[in-house]
Amino acid sequence: MAVPIIAPRLHLHRNECNNENERRFLERLNERAKQGGWHGESWSHTTDHVLIVISYASHNNREPRADYFGDRLLLGGDETGQYVTELDPASPDVTVVTAGSPEEMADAAADWFEGHLGGRTP
Repeated sequence: MAVPIIAPRLHLHRNECNNENERRFLERLNERAKQGGWHGESWSHTTDHVLIVISYASHNNREPRADYFGDRLLLGGDETGQYVTELDPASPDVTVVTAGSPEEMADAAADWFEGHLGGRTP
């Protein structure tokens, strides 16, 4: 069942997510984006999990991306540039977060994104 959510800083394609944990993650990430003055873009409509991209910065010619699955968060550069595959947790370029509440994982994602923005705001 879809859970309604409003997260304008993340440009959700639909104002809904899959469950309560995703809502909590997205609301906190949206709050951090507002505080930091940045925007993300959701590609979650193409997957069965939350996929957020920051397309205003470069991470080794790959856009910084966060894949949130509820029990884990993957942070890394998109290998395809097309958002068609999941980030590879075995890649040395991917950070895996497996502990924490949805809000704590959102904070980890926001910290990681902000590190790649390098003080620039889109």
